[in-house]
Amino acid sequence: MEESKKDIGKLKKPKIEPQIDLNILAEGYTGSISGKDNTILEISLGNYKFLFCYKKDDNFKGFLKIKDEEKGKIVFLSDYFFNQYIKHSFVDMDKDGHLELFVELSLGPSSYIWKCILMFDIIDNVLKSFRIDNSDIISNESKCLKVVLKESPSAIGITYTYFLTYSNNKFKLFQIDDEKFNILKNYLNNILEIETELKDLDTEVRTDILNKHYIGYLVQQKLLGIDYNEQEIILGNGPIKIFNLEILEKAKKRFLEIVNQNYELVENI
Repeated sequence: MEESKKDIGKLKKPKIEPQIDLNILAEGYTGSISGKDNTILEISLGNYKFLFCYKKDDNFKGFLKIKDEEKGKIVFLSDYFFNQYIKHSFVDMDKDGHLELFVELSLGPSSYIWKCILMFDIIDNVLKSFRIDNSDIISNESKCLKVVLKESPSAIGITYTYFLTYSNNKFKLFQIDDEKFNILKNYLNNILEIETELKDLDTEVRTDILNKHYIGYLVQQKLLGIDYNEQEIILGNGPIKIFNLEILEKAKKRFLEIVNQNYELVENI
């Protein structure tokens, strides 16, 4: 453990990428995927018809066709990529007077990416599309998405929660005051549980693991619009009192770099 004591900057950088795929539309696609006994759900938005095809008794066989009704041809055909259709809704999230289509799909039993939302919007007669993994629509006046990302390994993984809203043809971070403090409270409770689980480990090992979670806590704070106090890092007055003050003081610069780098990944979607 001497190595981590000397250079905590070698900690694995948490990944905060929401995996939004822009412009998945493939113009003029002419291929085909065939399959018997498919359940086909048809949803229309403007001149486009979306056909979600899947089998209720056969996992991971879901695919999507998009048809331009005006041109009378299939303009996009995906590979198999989803498990089951969950639900869909029309929401004017960007408040431009036109509804966007949100389709929620399950992606299987993965511990890290288990569902996604596909969002479609028509702007100046051009179909725009986005994919946001592990997200849910918040059904209130806020009209935003709640995104949950889980780090590996699952046993001691770090989980981040943040909110996105759609505006000016892109997604951006959004703050909900009523939600943020509950999220942070749950995050701290999780760290305290981990501290209890690690109580029999060597102090240096325990400190190294908890420091990683402390970085995660700082990232979570910033994603929710709460600025952390730099003195909190220097003095070790964070949620966990076990932190080695010497390590924390030496690592202050690296801590802040990791937090800001991860925040920028989400902020600059």
